[in-house]
Amino acid sequence: MTMEEVRGTTNLMRLVDRLRAEMTRTYYDENDERMKTKRPTILLRVGDYYHSWFGARMKIEITLTQLRSVLEQQDNHCENESEAWMKDPHYIYKVTKMDYSNEIRISSKFSYTDKRIMGDEGSYIGYKDSDGRTVLWEE
Repeated sequence: MTMEEVRGTTNLMRLVDRLRAEMTRTYYDENDERMKTKRPTILLRVGDYYHSWFGARMKIEITLTQLRSVLEQQDNHCENESEAWMKDPHYIYKVTKMDYSNEIRISSKFSYTDKRIMGDEGSYIGYKDSDGRTVLWEE
């Protein structure tokens, strides 16, 4: 078992492609009298991590095409649904190569740098914008 952590969908796809190439096995099937190929299973652990809310988790077996679709949706989430107080929203992917079960396990976590400002009462009162100015939320 080996584990690697990558940031970004391009790096994840390169890693998955490399692991699939390493883990793919070709063997001769005497019953069918032909060569067969056994590819690793890709398991994706999906959870609700938005704004540090830990919801339900699912572990699903997917194809490479389905993985690309999920990653595309996560990229869209980072580009379109991030808040003004989030700096550098991105997903961090943890990839585990399971040799004994011939699986590639992928889990993702949404991460960002929090630019919110805490008030005296212990609640957030605003955030720092990209120019470094303080923007206060209206109540």
